[in-house]
Amino acid sequence: MGRHRVVHTCCIEETVWLDIRLLRAWGFLNVGAVTRGVVKWRTLGVDLRSAQTTADLRSLSALRVTVVWCGIGGLPETQAIAIERVRCRFGGWRYYFVCPRAAGAK
Repeated sequence: MGRHRVVHTCCIEETVWLDIRLLRAWGFLNVGAVTRGVVKWRTLGVDLRSAQTTADLRSLSALRVTVVWCGIGGLPETQAIAIERVRCRFGGWRYYFVCPRAAGAK
């Protein structure tokens, strides 16, 4: 019986993630506006990656964040992430990333 071999492994500390709460705290989520900036990921004082980030909240029916980073071989890679917002019980809004698989199922 054969064994599956994993070639590309890494430590969880070497991965990057995007937190919608931080995007809001950094001023990216402004309703009716397009906000651009650079998000940087660091661990143990070392820069892991940076990405050009654009939040487009002009149309409430098509909220999205677009992230562009330098991928393998120096080629730019782009990912567009849909966002939903839900009214909070005591006022304000809560934002959520929309899973692309769930968005395709609608």
